[in-house]
Amino acid sequence: PLLERAVALRPGSDQALVALANAVLERGDKAQAARLADRALAANPASAEAYLVKGSVAQQLGNNPEARAAYQQYLRLAPRGRYAPDIRNILESL
Repeated sequence: PLLERAVALRPGSDQALVALANAVLERGDKAQAARLADRALAANPASAEAYLVKGSVAQQLGNNPEARAAYQQYLRLAPRGRYAPDIRNILESL
């Protein structure tokens, strides 16, 4: 509820949208997480975290080409990001 309220108050906040996307993804709603990540990217095309969500969703759905593209974009935007080492390892196995 708190994240939903944050998005309702600031619907153009890519950070709030990504936080909600991550929470929704943890609950297993991949479709909603992808939609929220897309909204975050519409608000901020340079949101590395939104690409991370998109990659995660695509990977969980078995869409490796889409996951690879999203993860590569994450690394372009955040080459030293918190998840960069993990994403490099994932890319090696996709």
